[in-house]
Amino acid sequence: MIRTRLAAFTLCLVPQFLAAQVPGVPERPLPDGPFVIDTAERGQVRVTVTKGLELPWDLAFLPSGDMLVTERTSMRLRLVRDGVLEPQPIAGLPGEMSAAGGGGLMSVAVHPRFAETGWVYLTYTKPAERGRRGLGLARGRLRGMALEDVRELFAVDEAGGGPPPGLPLVFAPDGHLYFFVGGANDAIAQRGDSYYGKVLRFNDDGSVPRNPFAGREGFGAELFTIGHRNGIGLTIHPTTGAVWQNENGPFGGDEVNVLKAGANYGWPLVSYGRDYSGAPGPARVTAVRTRRAPGRLAARRAQARRPP
Repeated sequence: MIRTRLAAFTLCLVPQFLAAQVPGVPERPLPDGPFVIDTAERGQVRVTVTKGLELPWDLAFLPSGDMLVTERTSMRLRLVRDGVLEPQPIAGLPGEMSAAGGGGLMSVAVHPRFAETGWVYLTYTKPAERGRRGLGLARGRLRGMALEDVRELFAVDEAGGGPPPGLPLVFAPDGHLYFFVGGANDAIAQRGDSYYGKVLRFNDDGSVPRNPFAGREGFGAELFTIGHRNGIGLTIHPTTGAVWQNENGPFGGDEVNVLKAGANYGWPLVSYGRDYSGAPGPARVTAVRTRRAPGRLAARRAQARRPP
């Protein structure tokens, strides 16, 4: 499953990769038809290029094998059928979306029982007043080339700034929907009253299950883990069923984490990354995560760093 998702996502990036100017290597136009490449792990792989997408951001497979693809900046949901992009985007998307500040239509996920329910889930950034930012999670039933019964399940409008939030989604084997709200450049990732820098967990209808921070004063009931910075990926381990997430560091310090209920992943108190200037940030520490308890900080091995 992971390999399939990565391969499909790679296909979204093939046009940009091949179009890049590499010194000493002539530009090669994309072929009109499928082509075969040799790989070390899987032997020959047949590649079909889908053209006509504008900044594809995320994708999800339907049971038929068709793909739903989000276009971030144009805020359109597209359907790829048999490797061919349908000319018209899917209608009926949430109306209150905004691509300002590097956001837009972000992630798409389909219900585990899509053939029965038809539910499609979307995340997006929303318009907000100066000094604030917002995001939304919505679902709708896909019928033909339109979403119906669209309803916003969750929304955030809070003070703050920072990088455009990664808003990936994934359904776990337990039936819960995991929603990673990134975009935390500072200590809001440690605050229970902010949703940025957190992984949230919902039931498929948007209601909130018994999450690890439930009943804890000052913490949202939707929170599953805290202390994250930013990221665009959530996936399920095909053997263990655990939720894995990627986390983008500021300047280095990228992470791949296995999510544990109620864990604190340390940002911005713990990071292998530096500020973009190259200098360590104030009050930053470098730590090694323990293997026995992923997500817990190995405080005994932490070494404080101070700006030069």
